[in-house]
Amino acid sequence: EKIIKAKPQLILYNGFGSEFSGSKKLNAVNIKSLPIYDWRETHPLGKAEWIKLFGVLSNKYDEANTYFKEIELAYFNLKEKAKSFSEKPTVLSGNILGDIWYAPNGDSFVAQMLEDANIDYVYQNTHGTGSLELSLEQIIKDNINTNFWINPGFSSQAAILELNPKLKFVGPLENSTYCYSRNMNLFWERSAIEPHHVLSDFIQIFHPESSTSDSLYFYKKVN
Repeated sequence: EKIIKAKPQLILYNGFGSEFSGSKKLNAVNIKSLPIYDWRETHPLGKAEWIKLFGVLSNKYDEANTYFKEIELAYFNLKEKAKSFSEKPTVLSGNILGDIWYAPNGDSFVAQMLEDANIDYVYQNTHGTGSLELSLEQIIKDNINTNFWINPGFSSQAAILELNPKLKFVGPLENSTYCYSRNMNLFWERSAIEPHHVLSDFIQIFHPESSTSDSLYFYKKVN
């Protein structure tokens, strides 16, 4: 009822399998629905390229296309820079909800970005574009000697351990864990269309010897 009262021409919604339950009712009053499946992309730039769709919808396609070309160039320049580093640290990504650890699948855009940062993602040889669902025991077993952990979903070790005390056994927690917690709202609002900033953060984190700046854009060390 609130949607109908607002009289939009189009509803955009996250596509996670099933159709938006209210789409038929909205269609009956001439309000269209469009699912967004950017999370299925296998490359960060594929995810960012969805800005072109919004450019079409807002009659600003040329502006959107120009922006995409700029970030595409910045991204590939950073990727080339990362190739020059001889050390390839190992990295774990993800967090736990209930009893399940969710980690990016090996064909996901997150795994691709980690590869472009010239590191070894622990689960890079898995297949799928969504998330792996693993037990905490499996995570602990697989990551005793892993160098880094990213994206735990919390900005402090205390918050992580409050969620589950057993997370103290995840290898990198004490010294080498990073999260997008410098400004979480900024990350969720901007990272999809600023993958070059995420990649730059990863390069600074995983290859600190290469960094000419001590300022991360999205990320922050979990203390």
